[in-house]
Amino acid sequence: MNTARTTFIACVALSALTLSAFATDSTIKILDHKPNLENDKLPDAVVWSETHTSPRPLRIHTLAVKVDSKIFEVAGSTGKDPDGSGPCDATLELPETLMEQGHLIAAVNGSAFRDFTNPDPHNEKWWVGESVDIRGCIANDSVIVSTNERYRAVFWMDKNGIPQIGISPDTNAIVVATADWLNSSANTNTTGELVRDGKIVAKIPAGLNPRTAIGYSADKKWVLMTVVDGRNKGVSEGVTLPELAEIMKTLGCTDAINLDGGGSSILLVKQGDKYVPINHPSGGERVKLKTHRPIPNVIGIRLK
Repeated sequence: MNTARTTFIACVALSALTLSAFATDSTIKILDHKPNLENDKLPDAVVWSETHTSPRPLRIHTLAVKVDSKIFEVAGSTGKDPDGSGPCDATLELPETLMEQGHLIAAVNGSAFRDFTNPDPHNEKWWVGESVDIRGCIANDSVIVSTNERYRAVFWMDKNGIPQIGISPDTNAIVVATADWLNSSANTNTTGELVRDGKIVAKIPAGLNPRTAIGYSADKKWVLMTVVDGRNKGVSEGVTLPELAEIMKTLGCTDAINLDGGGSSILLVKQGDKYVPINHPSGGERVKLKTHRPIPNVIGIRLK
């Protein structure tokens, strides 16, 4: 992606009224520009939006949190386990419900999932209460919700509060974790990572789609969660996985993975008693119902 041709526009996804409302919240700072994360004077948690004109119209939204913050911590939340030791890990819930359950004040959607062909009472593909298998390792507050898959990359916070990305981590060392959308294999010579040690390693384009990613800076002082809007011609048309990797690298991530995307991609921030979407989710069937797509887990931040 040609960053020289990139135009940054202040908080394009937020109206002036919404921005003013957020400005009254002293915990999460909404910025009107892409910040320099090396600036020691930045608040502990910041959110900003950008408009790109190259390689196509794009809207990109990012939540960044300081790893050593005394105010915030990275945390996750997952739908209830419907069958105990059975094959399902969670039920699908609205992201707002998951955030409230986990006391999160900002979050993005988490891992990919598959259903078990449950009856669909609403004639929709995904519905609240549907039992699903979450793909890859998921953990909340040191409780493992879904186990490792051999070739699926994982983002996790270890017990020392340090962010990590890798394949098949030691689950005894994990406090919170979410897994990559892409499960590769030994035969493809790929992993699900976007960026590793500062190098772009994403190889499979996977089409132009809305995307969600998570990563961290070289010094591991910042965790970044990013959503790219898509499927909106002329406004934000989505990105491939290599393009998403370039975005994460440009944001300052030396390591990053791709989370679930498409209609699941969402970034929400709590304002008062409401959970306000920063991006414009694309889930078609849910847009008609004026609700967000239900998902099995979110990852974000909460107050310590």
